[in-house]
Amino acid sequence: MKFFEHASKRTLLAAAVTTALGTAVIPQQSSAQVLQFSWDGLFTILDSGGSALANSSITGRGVNQFQTPINGTFTFDTNTGAGTGTVSPFQFFNGAPSLPATAKGFGVQSIGSGLVLGNALFDWNGNYNIPVSLVWDGSGLFGAISAGLSVGNTVSGVGAIPASDGTYTNATIGLLNQGPTPMATTTFNTTNVPGCAPSSCLGVNPSGTLPIITDTASNTNKGYYTPGNTIGIGGNPMQDGPFLGFNANFDVSTLTLISDGSGSITAPADVSSNIPETSLPPTSPIDLGAATNVAPPNTAEYCTDGSVATCNTNNGWVPDNGINTIQVPITQTINTVNVDWRAGGGVAFDSQTATVTVDDATPPVIDSTDAPAITTQVISTADSVCFGAISATDAVEPNLTIDWSHDGFNWIPANPDTGNLNDNCSTGFGPNANTVYWRAIDVAGNTSSYQQTVTLILPPGITGKACTVDLAYAGSRLLEGRFTMRDPAGAISGNIDNTVTGNIDTTVLCTDPDPAICNPMPPAASLVTTQAFFGSLWTATPVRLFDQGTWTFETCPFPRTFDAANNDWIAADGSTKCGSQSTPNPISMTVNPGQIGAHMLFDWSVNVAIDVVVVWDVGCNEFQLTTSDPDGDGILGSKMVDGPFKGFNAAFDVSTEAGQPPIADGGYTTTIPTVQNPVSGESPIPLNHTNPTPAVADSTAVRSCVGGCYAFTATDLLDGNDSGGAYKYVQAVLPLTEATPFWSLYRKFDNTTQTWGPFTIDSRNDVKTAPLDVTTNECPQPGDGSYDRPVSGALAGKLRGGDMCVQLTVEDGGPNDADGAANGSVQDPGGVAEVPAAALPSPATSGGGCVVSGGPVSSQQRAEWWLLAGLLGWLGRRRRKSSKN
Repeated sequence: MKFFEHASKRTLLAAAVTTALGTAVIPQQSSAQVLQFSWDGLFTILDSGGSALANSSITGRGVNQFQTPINGTFTFDTNTGAGTGTVSPFQFFNGAPSLPATAKGFGVQSIGSGLVLGNALFDWNGNYNIPVSLVWDGSGLFGAISAGLSVGNTVSGVGAIPASDGTYTNATIGLLNQGPTPMATTTFNTTNVPGCAPSSCLGVNPSGTLPIITDTASNTNKGYYTPGNTIGIGGNPMQDGPFLGFNANFDVSTLTLISDGSGSITAPADVSSNIPETSLPPTSPIDLGAATNVAPPNTAEYCTDGSVATCNTNNGWVPDNGINTIQVPITQTINTVNVDWRAGGGVAFDSQTATVTVDDATPPVIDSTDAPAITTQVISTADSVCFGAISATDAVEPNLTIDWSHDGFNWIPANPDTGNLNDNCSTGFGPNANTVYWRAIDVAGNTSSYQQTVTLILPPGITGKACTVDLAYAGSRLLEGRFTMRDPAGAISGNIDNTVTGNIDTTVLCTDPDPAICNPMPPAASLVTTQAFFGSLWTATPVRLFDQGTWTFETCPFPRTFDAANNDWIAADGSTKCGSQSTPNPISMTVNPGQIGAHMLFDWSVNVAIDVVVVWDVGCNEFQLTTSDPDGDGILGSKMVDGPFKGFNAAFDVSTEAGQPPIADGGYTTTIPTVQNPVSGESPIPLNHTNPTPAVADSTAVRSCVGGCYAFTATDLLDGNDSGGAYKYVQAVLPLTEATPFWSLYRKFDNTTQTWGPFTIDSRNDVKTAPLDVTTNECPQPGDGSYDRPVSGALAGKLRGGDMCVQLTVEDGGPNDADGAANGSVQDPGGVAEVPAAALPSPATSGGGCVVSGGPVSSQQRAEWWLLAGLLGWLGRRRRKSSKN
């Protein structure tokens, strides 16, 4: 590509006619540099005929009002030949003082042979985005760079003659005579970019591009004392704006190197301050300090606009004056401003942060309008239930954390509150009333709480599985849980700590309380926290575990000495305080069946090895290991006898973390989705039903679906083993809405053939019944000894009459599993059927005696079916949180 359409008449640039764009910008440079200059120069505007126009806004130059002094900065990359420039605002042609000429987006590019192409947009007197392009002769600048420059050097009096030199107007001659300048405006014109034609170029930047064109206009105002027809007018005709066709000349008289790219700066250290919560101001002052390690010297600047790019665009850089104060906007609890620092106009950068924290001690205010108490009808506990969301406001903090929990222990981030009950949904609910725990937390940690009640109305037929306990698992299981300290009166002391973690191996049991004899390493268990208790963290290690029995522990290990001055026993190492008493006070615990005991050394603050004993109930409660009340004083835990919490009770309630082998599993939770046939006396609803099937008669039955027929799928199975090998099974309880008839069987329904069949009873499959507990209105738990069936006499193989609870034991893949495969899932459509009564002997005909009826007894005579409602309440109380199932 050539740079010219016509040969230049300028001797200085004659060699540039065929120079390629790819030619090195400055071949003499040994390495690339980013050079920064400050500059001074003159602005001259020539009309379309080449006449210089007087700038009536400048004074102090006598008759020469044709050349306006200007200045700015210039950055140039010697590797790419690209650069940027600034022009300080200047007054022009009586424009409003508040609307001076202002340049923006000034970009330059070396185009070879010493020429530089420049483009910018100008605003002036309410006219915005006026495009200006021009071509400089930068031979003076490039020669100085090749010769070598140091910071502080000034380049002037060398280079080309500005094209405006020698121009005169109205016989005013001899004034436009700058002489050689490092960057001189030439007579070359640029090619308009596509789409930019005269009067349609506002806002176009760059507006001028290659190839450059020799200006063939005749300038009758060019030539000292001798007017003539000199070819070419200095500058490039403007394509839009109030000076359409006029030629702007920017001639750089002096260039001073302020940075050679090797600058440095170290920002001040991050700063912070605190202000009280009351009467918050919109902003708060904070001193940044001063930058250090600044090179070039005295060039440090800072900016708070958010980024270096934004600071450059907004020209937001503020000179470092040694003590620099900014205003931090106060919009929340923690208010942080990022501060960018630079030296040398942009050759070196660093940053700091300034933070103003509001001393927030007020918790958020909860609005529970969108999370009211809810009662909803569901088919099973597998159904997802939506329950809305709370919103909250805070005096200071707009960024609140809102969580919810099924148990007040495991927290789930809430979906944003949109004002309806579909905001948050879960399948973790049990039958009857459930509590959703809500909390709103601000950045300062202030917390507000709210409890929402979600009640599930389920059809009869809720099932569960027995609680199983596995203390024989040999290996360390990770724990999570809760720590609660209660004072001697039973009141909670400090905050409840839900950050407890640790580990446990329940097979590592001590048989002697003396740690010299039984002190396994690693310890059987340990517990730690991340939440401070009265200002200090605590640890509990080692934790020794004990089986059933009564165990007594010395609270001050041997050897020990008595410190009479402090009325205290001290261990030999001097680190263990044993309580202020005349003799060391032992501590005891009794571990009963279904429990496991723990003795731990509790460290808190400067207090070490405080003796604590805990007796855990092992089961399927809220936690798998739940602190009991072994001393029977009505306060969970055992009173400590030494240390700073003498007489206090420490409770540690823990479970294994999700994914870890559970210590206890099950607990009569509603893990089996169960559906009751809505049409009494008809066949069960098929699995995956959409509509009830037509009634199908059971030829062996007087009446089908007594108390309700059920179709359920169980996937949470139990492990079984007998002489035939390992297998899985489900043991489920189906509460009936009326009592079992005197003559009755449990019958199976085949969905494929739509026929009824018998329930097979063998070593792995069984059906038994039990009465409803009239005291608690509850069915007995699966596996309870009250479940039975007749095994002899006329009723052998039948169900026991008058019961309202049916217990099914169904083998996975066995004869009663409707899917027929041992696939980890048991399917069972079926129900209780009343069958014909067996023939009985005729009653005695002698006087007196009894008449024995062989007919069925009505449900009203057999039981009070409405007691079923109590079952759901029992299941709700026995429900473990879903994450532990």
